[in-house]
Amino acid sequence: MKNEVRIMKPLKLRAAKNWLWLWILPTALSLLLLSLGSPTGGAAFWIDLGIIGSCSCLCSFALAFKSFSTFQERIWGGLFFMGGSLCVISSILFIGCFGPSGPPAADMRKWRIQHKAWVAQQIVPRDAQADATMLDLTSFYDTLLPDQTYRLPSGFHALEPGTHTWEGIKFDVRGVVEPQNQPDGKLVGVPVGRKCSEIAFLHGGIYGHEQTNIISRFVVRYANGHAETIPIVCGKDVSIRHFRRDALEINPPLTNSVVWEERMFSDGTPRPVLMFFIKKWNNPFPQETVATIDFVKTRVFADPFVVAITVFPVNP
Repeated sequence: MKNEVRIMKPLKLRAAKNWLWLWILPTALSLLLLSLGSPTGGAAFWIDLGIIGSCSCLCSFALAFKSFSTFQERIWGGLFFMGGSLCVISSILFIGCFGPSGPPAADMRKWRIQHKAWVAQQIVPRDAQADATMLDLTSFYDTLLPDQTYRLPSGFHALEPGTHTWEGIKFDVRGVVEPQNQPDGKLVGVPVGRKCSEIAFLHGGIYGHEQTNIISRFVVRYANGHAETIPIVCGKDVSIRHFRRDALEINPPLTNSVVWEERMFSDGTPRPVLMFFIKKWNNPFPQETVATIDFVKTRVFADPFVVAITVFPVNP
């Protein structure tokens, strides 16, 4: 009896050691191969899965062949070991391995810099008559105006970039700033440096749900450190439906909308297709100097953008 106990203890210890290696070795080998390969693109998921499966299969059947004597026991034992091993590996590597990997952050930053440099070459010069109340967004533009990114089909009409006046407000309209193209989805630090009684934003949004979702926020930062947040609500401040080529049968546009692009029918009747929207905001602290303005994208499914910002100086 004592001899049987002495024999069982080494067997249990050996089995425990075997299972320990079955958990550690495939996981370590998978991590090593994944770090060396770093697969990207649409096939990354299948490459990751193949690496994990191969490591688990190799180690599991090696342990089965070592632990069992008959062929049938080795096959079933290998499958059993592989199931347990895959459970452990998937638990440890799930976040990093499953799902297509996106491009590295360094590549994304490089692409943003190159794209912004290309956009800067296409932007028309600022109007010489544009005054300081029309904030200069030249250094922030990361996208061209919608009609500049593609050829307009026959029957479509779009305005030219430059200074435009809507609702008695002058706007410097030469490009587009999309916070989703900015680091962390934020446009930070548009300089103002003056006291103002009111601010007008020419903005819009692409995609999204026609609900009362907040798709973006303007954050007005004062020189004294205080900040005011201006939410942009879909269906109230901006409408998403107008940003489609086929959106010819649309509901009456919002009262704060301005037509940038329209469809001209054969009978000469224009129909708005692409629209911008004006958000007027009364400054509750007109005697405080506004230092900068930020533009932040929220987490809802929408791509907001801003085209121009005009401030109204405080009357003496």
